[in-house]
Amino acid sequence: IVTGPADLRGASVGAVVDSSAMEYLQKKDIKSTSYKSISRALEGLVEGDVDAVVADYIELRYMFKNDGNSRVMVVPNFFQIQSYAFAAPKGRDLQDLNHAMLKQMETEWWERSRFLYLGKY
Repeated sequence: IVTGPADLRGASVGAVVDSSAMEYLQKKDIKSTSYKSISRALEGLVEGDVDAVVADYIELRYMFKNDGNSRVMVVPNFFQIQSYAFAAPKGRDLQDLNHAMLKQMETEWWERSRFLYLGKY
């Protein structure tokens, strides 16, 4: 059973090709099987082709919330922290955008939306 990064060395691991997860596995010199999509990787897990799938936590949460796949689980163990960004037109005052995003994150709408897409977080 894979419960964290230390367990990956002795396991058969799947990840999406050209993903940050695949990059992580390659940097850690962990053998892995490449899949074209997260859906295919999860199919490989269910079919027993791999013991674990490494992917972005939020993406896995979304998949499980919407597909309702009860044959596998998301291990609440973060392997590495990743930063995400937004692109904006050159010269745009990003301070206004930052304030607007932070204000939205304090609303009940944000909480409902997060629950809708990701389930209990």
